[in-house]
Amino acid sequence: MTIIKKLILILSGLIILLPHSILAQQSEYGTLPPPRKLTASQSKVAEKNYQKYCALCHGADRQGHVNDHAPSLRSKSLFESGVPHAILRPMQYGRVDTAMGGYLDEVGGPTILATFTVIAALMPMAFVSGLMGPYMSPIPINASTGMLISLLVAFVVMPWLSYKLLKKQHSDHHYANFKSDDVQAQTEVRSKEQVMDNPENKTYLLFNKIIRPLIEGDKQKSKRLTMLALVISLILLAVSLPMFKLVVMKMLPFDNKSELQIMVDMPEGTPMEETLAVLEALGGYLQTLETVKDYQLYAGINAPINFNGLVRQYYLRKAPHMGDIQVNLLNKSKRSEPSHQIALSMRGALQKIAGKYNANVKVVEVPPGPPVMYPIVAEVYGPQYSQQISMAKEIRSAFENGEDIIDIDDSLEFPQEKWQANINRQKAALLGVPYTKIVKALDTALQGEDVSFLHSNHQKTAVPIRLQLPNKSRASIGELLKLSILSLHGKLIPLSELVSIEKSTIDSTRYHKTVSYTHLTLPTIYSV
Repeated sequence: MTIIKKLILILSGLIILLPHSILAQQSEYGTLPPPRKLTASQSKVAEKNYQKYCALCHGADRQGHVNDHAPSLRSKSLFESGVPHAILRPMQYGRVDTAMGGYLDEVGGPTILATFTVIAALMPMAFVSGLMGPYMSPIPINASTGMLISLLVAFVVMPWLSYKLLKKQHSDHHYANFKSDDVQAQTEVRSKEQVMDNPENKTYLLFNKIIRPLIEGDKQKSKRLTMLALVISLILLAVSLPMFKLVVMKMLPFDNKSELQIMVDMPEGTPMEETLAVLEALGGYLQTLETVKDYQLYAGINAPINFNGLVRQYYLRKAPHMGDIQVNLLNKSKRSEPSHQIALSMRGALQKIAGKYNANVKVVEVPPGPPVMYPIVAEVYGPQYSQQISMAKEIRSAFENGEDIIDIDDSLEFPQEKWQANINRQKAALLGVPYTKIVKALDTALQGEDVSFLHSNHQKTAVPIRLQLPNKSRASIGELLKLSILSLHGKLIPLSELVSIEKSTIDSTRYHKTVSYTHLTLPTIYSV
């Protein structure tokens, strides 16, 4: 997100119009219905509110002129000259330059304050930079936009919708039809039977039938407790739905990305050439998919690191038996399937190909939220390492037989054969062959050595001349032992007379964890 967009977001959060005038404006005063007659309980509430908010200025008996030149509310001229809506309006919004405040301000103020408090609390997340920026910036944008929309709905949409849906609840007579000297006629409304017979009042009647018993009547307290118990029961029912697997819980939905990654793990000790051959076989299958735009193979080295790879430490994947395939999909506008569905469809075919080479393939998608190392991890503890390994294999078998667990791997390394060259120092000394010369000969044969440099006028730097056996000779221990070394006496001595080969197994890596001053050695089973 650019700085300009962030500034626009801040300005939009600080500037908001309060459309109070929309609540007060009506097309024609004369077409408004008269106020409805209050019930006995409603009259008590109205009297209590009057004494609390109005009696200070208008007087306890509505005689007026107690404070701030408040007029009398018992004057006949007030009802003859005033329109009921004009009287209701200052009660709702107050009078300017007087102590009379509006009732709506008591609702609007806290609503506005709560809205901007939430926006101010989330705003700093819009300025998070680095790799976490793309994950954090949508939160304040979406939340602030939602809070502003809810504020507009509370002040504009809901009053307008209430006026449209409930405008038929009173009498259809106009104020102009009432005589000025008939105050009782101005407050007359339809009887309950007339309202019930009107099919246009179904919404109001349903609401009135449900809510009114909760706030009025002799049994209002017991009915409110019944309603509270019903609400709590519904909440408990909703919470229990995941327990019975009627609703699948998921923290974040799958995102439709334009890329995915295929991780290939061969048995430890596999040459890079074999790893590359597996990657090429998997790439041959990817070429047959119409949803794949292109891909890149990485053998013995990690693919370019993204945020997911940084958390999962993919930068450590630098070994001959490791390989990555970076797959770029077609743009989401050019394909009908989401990226998650594409990953699911290709996983089976890729694992079938990898099974021929004894490889472990994992299809990794870019998560919709902050990534984790592994979604499911099982750590095995025990007094003996051999028992831990046995238990880890059983747990992995249970994972593999599970229905909803895929791409399983563990920290146990494949046994690697080790050939150790033991030099007979006593015999080498008798034959006149220095020990260091034998070590250097073996090192040169296996890894090669730069013996000189080639200088050319067409190149800026010298080209090294490297001495090394061909791959075929290095792959055979018999060919290696056929090499001869010139002794101090001028004789060629074969390496087979000085060196003996001992076959063994390389010690596997053991992972440790320090817990409460106790050093534990444990294998780990995980699912990507």
